[in-house]
Amino acid sequence: MKLKDNKVFWLIIFFVSSSFAILINKYILWKLNFTYPSIFQSWQMSVASLFLISANSFEIIKIMPLSTESFKRLLPSTFLFTVSIYSGSKALSMLPVPIFCLIQQLFIQATIHIVEIYKTKKSMSNYQAVCIMTPLFILWITYLFDNEYENQVKYVWILINCLCICLNSIYISFLKSINVQEIDIMFLNTKSSIIFLSLFGILTGETPKVINFQKLYHTFFHLLFIGSGIFGALVMLSYGRLCNLFSLSRVRFFNAISMFIVSIASIIIYETKTSVYKLWFAVLGLASVSYYSYSVSKFNYQLGLKNQEV
Repeated sequence: MKLKDNKVFWLIIFFVSSSFAILINKYILWKLNFTYPSIFQSWQMSVASLFLISANSFEIIKIMPLSTESFKRLLPSTFLFTVSIYSGSKALSMLPVPIFCLIQQLFIQATIHIVEIYKTKKSMSNYQAVCIMTPLFILWITYLFDNEYENQVKYVWILINCLCICLNSIYISFLKSINVQEIDIMFLNTKSSIIFLSLFGILTGETPKVINFQKLYHTFFHLLFIGSGIFGALVMLSYGRLCNLFSLSRVRFFNAISMFIVSIASIIIYETKTSVYKLWFAVLGLASVSYYSYSVSKFNYQLGLKNQEV
């Protein structure tokens, strides 16, 4: 069996890279207090792009050139991706990892139901309505019981992040007659986001301000940035391979499991003002999402719906 078709190998790469990517990002944004998200993400995407180009050169992956028509149709998706990673950085710098991951996963599950309702043309069931409203309810409850009043803007950022992720997923799922691989979309996203974020950094004044960041001149800081970019690229690479090797619902289950793992790791590694009980409640919520994703993937597999999923 070729390495690129080895399911266990790509699962391990996905779990390890997604965990390290989030933990390193959290360390840079929160522990080191690097408050320049446009610079952070543009540098990270630059490293990720170089990594993907290298992987393509060694024929680990095959990146295909996009047609002009495909590029035009994917441009809204690249913009939503850019806004999502920017707002995600802002939210991750202020929110504990378990709460950040839980809210994201709940919105992803809500998006699946929205797309399903649209594609099947059926009326919304009570169960689907509950699933769609759950992330907003959890977000509201988390906001009400948050004692850090000076950082309430973090809920605005996580909401923007989740809405962009959901809108992007919906937009991609509704694109018709576009023959583009998942890895090609990811590579386009990395290249486009570098341009968008660099321009945004200049317009907001982040670019000239970053030279005053003291840790910028430390080798360890640059190693963290390189590591963040490499692990981010590995997440994209392994996710693309998993989409080719497994059904979409099964890949969503793997993603939920990875968020569950990194949330537990973050509680062990990072100290936070947030109550430990709230963090473990979030972890329990992620366990529930993981079990739900597994149930859906198992049900779809039994029905033979691998190529009919939304």
